[in-house]
Amino acid sequence: MENSTMSDDEKREELKQRIAAGEARHAARTVAESAKEAAGNAAEFIKRKPLVAVGGAIAAGLAIGLMTKPGRRVARQAVGKSSVFALLARDAVLAFGMKLIDEASTAARTGQDKLEDLSDSARDSARTVKREATYIAAKASDNAAAAKRTATRKTRRAVRGFRDRISS
Repeated sequence: MENSTMSDDEKREELKQRIAAGEARHAARTVAESAKEAAGNAAEFIKRKPLVAVGGAIAAGLAIGLMTKPGRRVARQAVGKSSVFALLARDAVLAFGMKLIDEASTAARTGQDKLEDLSDSARDSARTVKREATYIAAKASDNAAAAKRTATRKTRRAVRGFRDRISS
């Protein structure tokens, strides 16, 4: 159906459907964008602090290894041979691991906050666009009705003037 043959109600309904479809596309895109942003933040963190990332991987590996039975056995043997050095190394690894976990948590929280801000901003913008589109559609409808009344009035006057000329 062409726009020129649509009624005002049909035009409003089509505009509402377009706005709803745009909001749905935005909602779907938000999930994908958040995943891309999280991956980007992780890559940026690794680029900025490669030693921290490598150290974190080593610390995570050691921590996971210490959770297994063979890992605990090796740790006990190492403590028995050089207990002071082993305790210091263990404490350093644990402190480093905790620092990495804190930094990763902070980066994730920052990314999540940015994503929420972006989502709120986009939602507010969509509402504003929807409100403005509704206003513009209503105003266009009012203008079309006023133009129709003016055209009808002028046509009646022209017909009346034409009749008066013919009858005189």
